[in-house]
Amino acid sequence: MQFAPKVYYLSNGIPVILDAMDTGLVYVSVNFNSGGYDEKPTEYGITHFCEHMFGKETERFPTKVARTEFLENNGGRVNGVTSPTYMAVYGDILAKNTDKLIDVLADELNNALFNQATIDNERKVIINELHRAMDNSERQMSEFTRTSLLGISVPDGRVTLGNEQILKSFTREQLVQHARKMMSAKNSFICISGKIYDQDALLKKLDNLFAKWSNHHVEHKQYKYNSVSYAHHSGNTRNVSINICLPGLYDDTYKNIYQNTVISTFENYLNKELMKVLRYNNGLVYGIDYDEISYGGCNIKIFETQTEPENIGKVTALMAQTMANVYNTCPVTNDDLNRFRTQTERLNELILESGETRCNTLSAYWSNYDVLYDFNKELEMVKNITTEDVIKYTRGYFENPISILTHGADYKDNLLQIWNDNFKIQTSENHMLNGLLNQNRGK
Repeated sequence: MQFAPKVYYLSNGIPVILDAMDTGLVYVSVNFNSGGYDEKPTEYGITHFCEHMFGKETERFPTKVARTEFLENNGGRVNGVTSPTYMAVYGDILAKNTDKLIDVLADELNNALFNQATIDNERKVIINELHRAMDNSERQMSEFTRTSLLGISVPDGRVTLGNEQILKSFTREQLVQHARKMMSAKNSFICISGKIYDQDALLKKLDNLFAKWSNHHVEHKQYKYNSVSYAHHSGNTRNVSINICLPGLYDDTYKNIYQNTVISTFENYLNKELMKVLRYNNGLVYGIDYDEISYGGCNIKIFETQTEPENIGKVTALMAQTMANVYNTCPVTNDDLNRFRTQTERLNELILESGETRCNTLSAYWSNYDVLYDFNKELEMVKNITTEDVIKYTRGYFENPISILTHGADYKDNLLQIWNDNFKIQTSENHMLNGLLNQNRGK
């Protein structure tokens, strides 16, 4: 399927990514580069609250039901999302009715009434959403990780969702002011994937609806990795979650895209080795997940799993031994790289087949790098990775301070001591030399 997105700019500078597809649907997303990480302590939860209010009344649609029925009658739907790093309103619709979806999204953003009665009612809904999130052990672990490593603390609450005290403090004026602050041409972009009948007419319509937004500056916070040797957060769970966290070697910028892609092959191999040792060989865990926090100058790598309290010491020891062994020996082979290339090609093909996935991928890439995602360039880059590159760009991967974070059931093991006893790595120079020797032996 063809993939040739292009970026255009409205008269006030808002970028518009158009991704033409031969499909019967169009997916539209209006994105803001603001989220929970950018909020002040007195504002935690306000971006998410605004997202909820955008989906409520306007003069055109006095109720959410009226808007929903209008879209359903035209084969469409809308929704919104808020994360620590962004907020977006989005939807899809039959391609012949694209104008109707764009009208609705623009109406939500430009004409939301922020009725006081609706604010009071939605406040209860959001507090209920917060309570459900606080009962979720995975989200508890995620919150504990961000609090520990980034210094973001929302007492009795959550990043993005805030807490009851803060949510109850928001006035209508605060919500409206925050919404208008986000709606800057310098803080937003639009992405459209699907069948585009008349590109010029579409861009003209978007300009009429969004060009009145100003170009004011929107501040984004900067963060740094705060190393925490070890910390545990007690929770009412049967298992213990453990996160092994470390700073990335390279900032998550476009100029480092090749280095970080090379490192991702190493992380992919490392994750597979951890799975083999912990699950297949020892039956101690269900799975191993890999995550990353990249925002505001901070790039943190996270390997996470969970197990029973009586096994946490052994899991920690095996994770330390496995990670050190992979780092010291650099065992990634050409066969491993070929598997990585094939899986990357498979994932990219999945991206091509879905307007929603294409739009989300383009949006994430633009939000991170201000660059269009290039399907063919991505594949070519992965094809060029060599085993020598893996050795070269992973030097120092485990030589920065590692943080061990756990959440859930309490346990007696001294994980920091166990880790230090089992995690033995070589210096960058020896790592490079041993890796090259191992690769040469395999030739």
